[in-house]
Amino acid sequence: MTMRSRTHLWVNRLIGPRPLTIVSSDPNNELPGVDINSLAVWLMSSETAPTTVVVLDNNQTGISAIAYYFTIYDIRARAFQRPLCVAFLSSDRPTKDHLRAFEENVINCLAPVISCNRRFFLRSVADIVKLSDSMDLSTIQQYYTLNSDGTKVPDMNRLTNVLEQTRILKSRVLAVDDSEFNRQWPQSKCVGHEVENLEDAEEILRSFRSASVPLQPVETLAPCAFVDFKESLRTILTACTKLGQRSGVLFSSGTPIMKLPRTETSLQNYAEKSQEENNKSNDETLRLMTTHLADIIYPILCGDDLVVCGSEQRKKTVMDVVEKLCNIAPAVSGNLEKARWLTDRLCVERGVFGLKCAKGDAVKSLRNVVDMNRCVLKGTGYDGSLLIGLTKRRRFPSDQALLAFLAAYFTDLCSLAYVARNLPHQKLNNEHLSKSDERIILSFLAKLDFIKYHALKTDCDIACIEKPCKIVNL
Repeated sequence: MTMRSRTHLWVNRLIGPRPLTIVSSDPNNELPGVDINSLAVWLMSSETAPTTVVVLDNNQTGISAIAYYFTIYDIRARAFQRPLCVAFLSSDRPTKDHLRAFEENVINCLAPVISCNRRFFLRSVADIVKLSDSMDLSTIQQYYTLNSDGTKVPDMNRLTNVLEQTRILKSRVLAVDDSEFNRQWPQSKCVGHEVENLEDAEEILRSFRSASVPLQPVETLAPCAFVDFKESLRTILTACTKLGQRSGVLFSSGTPIMKLPRTETSLQNYAEKSQEENNKSNDETLRLMTTHLADIIYPILCGDDLVVCGSEQRKKTVMDVVEKLCNIAPAVSGNLEKARWLTDRLCVERGVFGLKCAKGDAVKSLRNVVDMNRCVLKGTGYDGSLLIGLTKRRRFPSDQALLAFLAAYFTDLCSLAYVARNLPHQKLNNEHLSKSDERIILSFLAKLDFIKYHALKTDCDIACIEKPCKIVNL
């Protein structure tokens, strides 16, 4: 995932708010053309509970973010808590894989910070309570009452409230089961903060005399772990960015046919993979079926099952056709699928597979069948216009040339999927597409966003289930 060839990870705090740390794929961690202060305000304006991971979209800037919100204790802050946020920003919307990788790495890296901050805060509270217990509050009350400076009278009230709140907060924090806390947030490199420091406690009490108590840098609230956490941000960034380094979004026969903008395509890897496929298979059966290529490809593009049946003597030919057809369908992975050969027609599987069938037998229970024994095709047939270019008989020097042609053809179809992705489904219906073409486009979109388009694809599939089958000679 990139944003102008850069990916950014931020830690924000609620002082302004302003970015606390920025880690970018740029060597200098620079963000040219990006208003980081406005984005910081946008991130910290989200009303979310602590320890929550959310995905945010900024329509004004076209930036998406995965944000993890958490709080740390600060004796000087309002309600003794400082809200912070770790965010991964990109111009592309993150996927579930990015969300999972981000959450796991952030929680692991934040564990020492949370642990150290809790122990440091408890040490500060204990010192303040001990210092306040040793003070003669009646003498202080008399001092503020007799002092001629009337502006100092509210200082005593503020100090009294702070001392009461610290005692209450200390009892609540200590009520937490330490064993459970240590399992969730291990001590790591934290020194424990068991040595009292009454001088710092006295300085904290003096700071409450100010109208606005100055906040300390976040680094001082977890002194044992925060420096290491800032260094670990690069690890989180690497874990999130490597998921976006794909050679495509949809693949056909290992060829990237649909890419997100600004993603890299490994053409060298594809060339090596194509050479391996040419050396592995010498059977050239698929290129002889170009007359009805659209009818063969149509159920595969729609996500339907397709059976290539043949006798035991034709197993090699059947497996060659199955291996090439099962990888034609656009998929979210560039890994080639292995062909499957079944001998029991009662135990059929999903997708494209080979089935052992005697010469005189016919597979009547399945809708889409390529019978290599009789050289016939059984299916619902294609009656749309998207695959009209595949209805003409063409000559190809090899099956690999045919697969390359299909990958290029599907690349053009993906441009329609890009358009349909940004159109409401009601407007898509007004384009007067045939049911066959609508099924193809929805199948493409369902593989890109299953949650959004699966229900639409299912409804379209049900509407076409009553379509009668026909048999044509190959």
